[in-house]
Amino acid sequence: MSFEVVYTSAPRGLHEGTSGFCTVACTKGIPRTLLKKLESLSGYSHAHPAGSGKNPVNFAHSIVSVQQKVYHVLSRIADAGPDHTGRSNKIAHHLAIPADKARAIRGGPLALLRDRRFWFKEWNRKPTELPANRMPTAAQVRGGDFGAWEDVFGDAGWAGMLGAAAKDKPKPVMVIVPSAEDSLELLGEALQLVAPAKRWQVGFSTYYAQTAGECHWRFVVDGTESARKARARSAALVIDHRAPASLPRGNPFVEAARNGDPSSVLKAAPRRERPTRQKRKTAPIKASREAASSVSEPGNQYRGLRPSQVRRKQAGARARAARRGRSDDEWDEEEVHEVRLDKLEEGTNRNMKPIWIGSIVTILAVAGFLAYQYWPGSNNSTPPPTTDTNAAEAAE
Repeated sequence: MSFEVVYTSAPRGLHEGTSGFCTVACTKGIPRTLLKKLESLSGYSHAHPAGSGKNPVNFAHSIVSVQQKVYHVLSRIADAGPDHTGRSNKIAHHLAIPADKARAIRGGPLALLRDRRFWFKEWNRKPTELPANRMPTAAQVRGGDFGAWEDVFGDAGWAGMLGAAAKDKPKPVMVIVPSAEDSLELLGEALQLVAPAKRWQVGFSTYYAQTAGECHWRFVVDGTESARKARARSAALVIDHRAPASLPRGNPFVEAARNGDPSSVLKAAPRRERPTRQKRKTAPIKASREAASSVSEPGNQYRGLRPSQVRRKQAGARARAARRGRSDDEWDEEEVHEVRLDKLEEGTNRNMKPIWIGSIVTILAVAGFLAYQYWPGSNNSTPPPTTDTNAAEAAE
């Protein structure tokens, strides 16, 4: 089931003993660890005075893991004017959807964030528990051109850099925009270059702040501390509206954005047929047997050997043939070691038979000698006579 959390500043929170910034509403039965995780995603930085109407709204999709369960968290975080003490306030409304349930929702996370009637924009009521499985309605996401990228960055191809970064495993990208009002439109256009089935794999934030969840596409507003840090030091790809660099040539995502044709990069590539498990297990064995039979014909030097021994012998023969004709100075230490191992193996195999024969003969000889000496009834088995010293002295 899905879970909600509403986090803001209030004189009294939902849970006993809480006040100030706290949870004022949540789904009944939400796990405590998930509640704490969602509260940690509620960061917000005011770019303008609270209540001025100029502070941007952060629409975010984060991927979090709680107690070995993955959730897709949709968030709307915004300025909420002054709180009950007169200080600046914010309101964060989070919706955590289990991964298996999220993948079944067509349109991706942005389609749910566009339902304006679902998300709380202010809280002027008592703390309360929310009913279970409340869900926003997925808005119809219509395809369009890449006009917002053309207007803000001067080249729609920059949207293709986000699409390329999400092609396989999504990679982080920082996008510095002049105004947060452009972020949502830029995000919607760039998501056209991501296959619908993969849009749930892309975490994003239209007004990025440091977050505890997994976030890939990070939109930051020019003039903020986040933008300064992105320009100064960032391991991610930085797309800056003030200093656009040269776009790579031949990138299909860049060309798709310039031509307004995202379908050109969304066509499914033909799947390569993979062998079944049975084929994968038997194919190497069959090949080894065929190789062994081909080298085990009458008169062949490898006759009677196992396939693994044949391969090892053949590899050693090829290595020795490659080394043939070189001077001692051209041999490296590893090759000399291989030759020594080859000679040791050959000498061991050649000398094993005489050693075993000699050992058996020695054992039989020792056994025969012991039997001759101590077998009952033989002359040698009678112990030698002992001399009575006292009787000899008495006879004298």
